[in-house]
Amino acid sequence: MNRILATILATLNALLGFVLIFGSIWFAKFMYEQIATQQIAADMVSQAQIIMIVVPVIGIVIAAYSCGAIAFLALIEGHLKAIKEQGESYRPNKARERSEPNITS
Repeated sequence: MNRILATILATLNALLGFVLIFGSIWFAKFMYEQIATQQIAADMVSQAQIIMIVVPVIGIVIAAYSCGAIAFLALIEGHLKAIKEQGESYRPNKARERSEPNITS
């Protein structure tokens, strides 16, 4: 993979992970404020608490998975390049074309 493309992909992935994690935390804070100020109906408080906990957990899991996937791909690419370079160092030199023996002497 092109180094520039890999850098751009990793940067975008990190930014999206950052937005996802902080968005999830902001949503949990928002839900907590809604519950604390009793703007949610009394029979919906338990569902709101579950949502308040589950959304950040899912956001963090998705961000960790995507960042981990990019890191794993970069690791695999590095290993494949190392294996290729190691294999090329063990490759025998190409046999030089043999010239016809000089039998005119």
